[in-house]
Amino acid sequence: MKTIKSGKALKSVGILLACWLLLPVLLGQQAPIILPSDNPSSGTPLRVVWPTEPGLLYQLEQSIDLQTWTTVQGYPVVATAKEFQYPFAMEGDRRFFRVVQMAGGIPEGFALIPAGAFSMGDTFAEGSNEELPVHTVTLRAFYMATRETMKAHWDLVRLWGLANGYSDLGRGEGTAENHPVRYVSWYDVVKWCNAASERDGLVPVYRTSTGGIHKTGTSEPVINYANNGYRLPSEAEWEKAARGGLSGQRFPGGPTITHGQANYYVNSSNGTANDYTYDVSPTRGYHPSYASGGFPFTSPVGVFAANGYGLYDMAGNVFEWCNDWYGGDYYASSSSSDPWGATSGAVRVSRGGCAIYTAYYSRVAFRHSGTPFIRYVNIGFRLARSL
Repeated sequence: MKTIKSGKALKSVGILLACWLLLPVLLGQQAPIILPSDNPSSGTPLRVVWPTEPGLLYQLEQSIDLQTWTTVQGYPVVATAKEFQYPFAMEGDRRFFRVVQMAGGIPEGFALIPAGAFSMGDTFAEGSNEELPVHTVTLRAFYMATRETMKAHWDLVRLWGLANGYSDLGRGEGTAENHPVRYVSWYDVVKWCNAASERDGLVPVYRTSTGGIHKTGTSEPVINYANNGYRLPSEAEWEKAARGGLSGQRFPGGPTITHGQANYYVNSSNGTANDYTYDVSPTRGYHPSYASGGFPFTSPVGVFAANGYGLYDMAGNVFEWCNDWYGGDYYASSSSSDPWGATSGAVRVSRGGCAIYTAYYSRVAFRHSGTPFIRYVNIGFRLARSL
C-alpha cells in the first residue's frame, strides 16, 4: 500500500501545526489538512480531510511511535469520501494517523461490498423460524469474489498446496473447468484458502491454536479476520453481498425469479397454490440449458446477470460455504455489528441454493448447513477478503 497522507492527533494546536510541517519530512509525504477540535481530549472527534483520486481505495492507519502502523477498523473508504472523524478515547490520547492508498485498488476478480447496515433475515416471514427475527446488522467493508470458485482454480492451487505442505487437500469435482468446484468439505476449503493466500503473497487467515498456518487435518482453526488473505465470508457478509444493495427482496435480483436469472429447479406444478408463486419461470424442471450436463446440472460461473454489487450466481448453481457455525440460537441473539457466528456447533452454514433445489432454497434469507468434514455434491464456495 502506498502512503499518501499522514498526520498526528495532539492536544495543542501549536504542537499539531509543528508536527504537520514535520511529518512530510519524516514520512516523505504531503501532510493532510487537520482541523482539531477546541479540546480534543474531551472526546470531541478529530476531523481529517485529504485529497482523493477517482476510482482509488483508501484506508486509515494509526501509530503511536511512527514505527508500527495498524489499520483503524471501520474506516476503509472509496475516493468519494474525503474525510474521517476519529473520537479520542481518553484524556491525553495521542497518536499519528495516515491515509494509505491500497495498491491496485479493488483486487482483480473481487467486488467491494461497502460498509453499512442492512436488514438480515426473512422479511416475508415465509421460510423457517431459523430465518427470524429480521434484525439490523452493520458490517465493515470487505471484498467478495464476483464468481464462485471454478474447478480450474481449485486444481491450480491444490497442486501448489500439495507441494507446499497441504498434504490432504481434496480433489474436488466439477462438471467442467469453468463450472464451480464442488464435493469439497469445509475443511478442504479453508486449507485451500490458506494455500491460495500463501501462493499469492497474502497473510493466511486460518491459523492453528499456536498461531501457525492451518495446513492439514480437521482441527478447528482460529479465524483471524484482520489478515488480508483469502477466506470464506461470514454468514452476515454473504447475505449482505447477495442482496446487492436491495432492501426487503427475496432474491438478488428482486421479488421473483426465473430460469433467465439463475440455475435452479422448477417444480412441474409451478405457479399453482401447491408451489411458490414467486417463481415465475415459464420453464420447468432442471434448467433447460444445463440439464444434459450431468448431475447436479451446474452451469458455468457467471453466465447469468450480476446483482447490484457485481456478483454472479448468488442464487442457484451450488450452495456456498460460510465461516459460521450453524449454532443454537445464535442467529436470534447475534451481535448487531460484524457478527462472526456461534463459537461452536456441529454443522457449518452454507448459503445460496443450488441447481437441483427449488427457488425456496435460493432466497437470500434461506439458511442451509453441512457437516464440515463431509464433501457434498452440491456445495462449493466463493472467496472473501478483509480490507
